[in-house]
Amino acid sequence: MTMQFRSRRPRTARHFLALAIVVATLLLGLWPVVALFNSTELFLGMPLLMTWSIVVIGLTTGAMLLVNALGVHGTDEVPAVHAGGDTQGAEAS
Repeated sequence: MTMQFRSRRPRTARHFLALAIVVATLLLGLWPVVALFNSTELFLGMPLLMTWSIVVIGLTTGAMLLVNALGVHGTDEVPAVHAGGDTQGAEAS
C-alpha cells in the first residue's frame, strides 16, 4: 500500500478565511508580539509573558473551533462506508 500525497491550496472564500484565522493566531505567538509582553510586570500573579502564553493557547483553541464551525475539513471527498465497514474502493487483504 502506498500513500499518495497531494498538495492542495485554498480555493473558496471559506478556505481562505480559515487559513487567515490560523495564520493570524500563529503570528500572535511569534517574536514581534511576544516582545511586547516580555516584562517583569505581574498580571494575575504571573509574569505578563506567561499570561500572554495562556491567552495564545486559548486563542488557538478558539481558532480551531471556528475553523471547524466553518466546515473546513482536511478532505474534499468523504468515502462512502459500506455495511461491512470497508470504504469504497478499498482492497481486500
